[in-house]
Amino acid sequence: MLICILWMSSIVSTESFTPIIRGHPVIKDFAQPIQFILTPSPFTQRRPPSSLVALLARKDKKLSASEKRKRRGKKSALRPKVEPHGLQRPDVWDKSSVSSTTQSPEAEDSKNKRDDPVKSQAKAIIDTQRKSVDVLTHVNNQVHELPHRSILERLSSSSDPNNYHAVVDNFLGDDLCNEMMEEGRSMLDGMELDLEGGGICGGEYTTAIVGAEQYTSCPRCVEYVVSLTKNLPSVLDGDAEGMKDDNSSDSSLGFKLNNAGSMASIRTFDRNAKLSAIQLLTNESGSDIDIECMSSCRPFKYVVDGTIENDQRQITALYFMVPDNWDAQYGGGVKIKTSASNDEGNESDDGNEILIEAKKDRLLIFRSDLCLHRMEGWIGGEGSDMGSHIVTHFVQS
Repeated sequence: MLICILWMSSIVSTESFTPIIRGHPVIKDFAQPIQFILTPSPFTQRRPPSSLVALLARKDKKLSASEKRKRRGKKSALRPKVEPHGLQRPDVWDKSSVSSTTQSPEAEDSKNKRDDPVKSQAKAIIDTQRKSVDVLTHVNNQVHELPHRSILERLSSSSDPNNYHAVVDNFLGDDLCNEMMEEGRSMLDGMELDLEGGGICGGEYTTAIVGAEQYTSCPRCVEYVVSLTKNLPSVLDGDAEGMKDDNSSDSSLGFKLNNAGSMASIRTFDRNAKLSAIQLLTNESGSDIDIECMSSCRPFKYVVDGTIENDQRQITALYFMVPDNWDAQYGGGVKIKTSASNDEGNESDDGNEILIEAKKDRLLIFRSDLCLHRMEGWIGGEGSDMGSHIVTHFVQS
């Protein structure tokens, strides 16, 4: 074994092993050192390539940033570009193919509604908010287009004491008026209105307009009251643009109105409900019922009649919402006593009464504390079974 090891090694000197060989029991008699003939090993060692040697030599050498960039550039240049299977390169995309598959806006909108109900709900909310803003802005604009001076002069205490009222026709327009009238009908059908104090035979139902949760039932009516409360006081106080001048003191009301709060209610009349109630109580057929005679005759009175302690109501605005063919004989109007010797008035003096008929899109404004008036009973007629009005009381600030 020792001989084999020495034979395989090409770098070990044989002189170093001579003492060992001479002391061996088997070969101790040899007088001369053994001569070994070294032949090349069949297991020739392979030397590493020169490139690898150079790489190993530079292993510990730190490369600079520029050399690193050069190496990365060489690797990128040698790497072949592979296009994903089935995908087109952007620079060779045929845009003309898109037009053939593009859907119409209506179809796309319908698809979005089916695919994403959340987006549809969000769009509905946005549309509702836009409609609300449009109504509030429209009422604001219509209020500021009122004949300010004429209304203020008729309502002020310095004017003819037999007046204290003003009438404005075509106030909001038919579209908004129809929406508000339909809300009154819907609230009646939904049993959201209470029977008026005139009893079941009056056919009149009412409720206060307070907003909040009620907004879902009558959004246009709520927006009308909010915008009217906000803007009408500035007009009646003489603060509207172009109203104030050196001679405007005679047209002042003498008080300021609160533009942050009011008292409002809606009243809806149902002719069919009134006829059914009268027929039930009198056992008469519909053709024999004299609905006009059955309409209660109400007394003249002031809005501020002393029944409420510290009543701050000063101005009342009444807005009529009735069909186009509503006639004076269908009732629902307001009679104003133009002269009276006392607070009770003289009901037999018809010559001093002015009838303000219920008319579609009509606004009646009068003094709550000075205008002696009477609400006429609702009668209705063929094709005019329902009508409504909104009463808004403005209070002193």
